Amino acid sequence: MDKVTAFDALFTNNQIQKLKILLSYVDIPMQRQLAIYIKFLELKYTMELFRRSPQFSVSPAPQDSPLDPAALCQEFTPYCSPREQSQLNQFASMFQAMSHYQEMMETVKMFQEMFPEGMSFPGAEAADGESMPDLSQLMSMMSMMQPAAPPPQTPESDTEP
Repeated sequence: MDKVTAFDALFTNNQIQKLKILLSYVDIPMQRQLAIYIKFLELKYTMELFRRSPQFSVSPAPQDSPLDPAALCQEFTPYCSPREQSQLNQFASMFQAMSHYQEMMETVKMFQEMFPEGMSFPGAEAADGESMPDLSQLMSMMSMMQPAAPPPQTPESDTEP
């Protein structure tokens, strides 16, 4: 069950679910009235649930692991317009790239701690005859490759034509 369905299921009861089924069997003017009544009952049920159980939680407490923004973007996409989906996919890619960059930096730092004098080895030369760069040179090169912030978005309507 996805998170949206699980949330909706939490704040209803069998009586409300029966009314939702009945909704498709009544004429259109009555459907409108019944839909409003169903939402009213769900709100009333939710308020009563929180009143009876103040410690009630909608979902389990967040785990100790940090929030994964790329995964969050992926969870949002089914509920977005195509334009918003494209933007979320760009954000997810950016977050994944930043995550990979952080992992590389942690690896480089680990090597720096293991070899504080640098990674230059006597006699180690590149194909062009120059000596291999030491770890500090590699760190400065990687910091220049850090992903840039996305360009600011122009204000446009998020609704589909």
